[in-house]
Amino acid sequence: MASGSASTAVAPAKSADDLLAQYRAESTPAPNAPFVWKPSSPGNADGLSDFLEAHLPSTTTSRGGSRHIWVTIPYKRQSSSRSDNDMKFALAQAHHAFAELSTSCQAIEDNDKIPQRQNRKQGMSKGQRKKVLIDDFGASLPRWADEGGLLTGKWLMFKDDKWVDYGFRTLAYSIIDGPLSQCKSANVHTVKVDCADHRKNGEQLISLFYEDVWDEAASTEIARIMLRHHCQYSRAAKTDLHSALGINSKVKGVAISGDSTRLADLSPLCAHSTGPTSPPRSIASTRSFLAKRRKSSRSSTASKRRSGTRRRRKGERSPVTARKRVDRQVERR
Repeated sequence: MASGSASTAVAPAKSADDLLAQYRAESTPAPNAPFVWKPSSPGNADGLSDFLEAHLPSTTTSRGGSRHIWVTIPYKRQSSSRSDNDMKFALAQAHHAFAELSTSCQAIEDNDKIPQRQNRKQGMSKGQRKKVLIDDFGASLPRWADEGGLLTGKWLMFKDDKWVDYGFRTLAYSIIDGPLSQCKSANVHTVKVDCADHRKNGEQLISLFYEDVWDEAASTEIARIMLRHHCQYSRAAKTDLHSALGINSKVKGVAISGDSTRLADLSPLCAHSTGPTSPPRSIASTRSFLAKRRKSSRSSTASKRRSGTRRRRKGERSPVTARKRVDRQVERR
């Protein structure tokens, strides 16, 4: 009871206006951001090559408080069907619930009467009690996201300085006029990457934004395209609602919705995916590598079809097996 009363007294640390601004800033560059490229018309990549060569993520440092390099398509971004007041109300509800969750979990951790392990006398352990609270909070997130129109999210990829230029360049071209621009169930509109001076543990974060991250079909389609066409594999997805609330967690596996909806297992695809031994250094080499990879996959499929092996019918013995059987009969005689 004491922990419950303490949790209700916690007030949100941020105002609704701040939460909404932070939510939008996740996938939208600031008006005065220095490293932003936008197409002049649908599918028009003129000037993108010069922009990417001039702002390599591996060497570009932040400027004027802007720590990201952006390639975005404003006309593909869907405006929320909810009003700003609806978005603020949903964000405030989620933020207050998250503050209560943090307080309740801390109260459980500080309570010496709760056992570290489950037993018959004292009941559930600390970890089990916290898991119940966390699951209840996670189950409410999709509802708040739907009520407030807070559906945007991103796939996350961490690249070292050897691969970050290639990864960002490939995804940038893909969302303009490549495979990611032709998604059937997903609307991919932005890719951003951290500047070189914000590298953590030797890696930079690339974020690929799309509408309705809660949609399992859309999330799976994007992951498959990244793997099949660009040799980029990511097991981490995160909603902008998580980012606005300050929930610093990568969702692996991937359960990105509160109802434990999971994406398709992409490990079989990953096992058959082969990337370049070293990243291409130019736009031309990037395109030639992708073209050669598609050509080699088609040729390998054709060679398998031309192979002269005949599939045995059901119940038919192979010649080797039949010959061994005859030899055994001769030996017995």
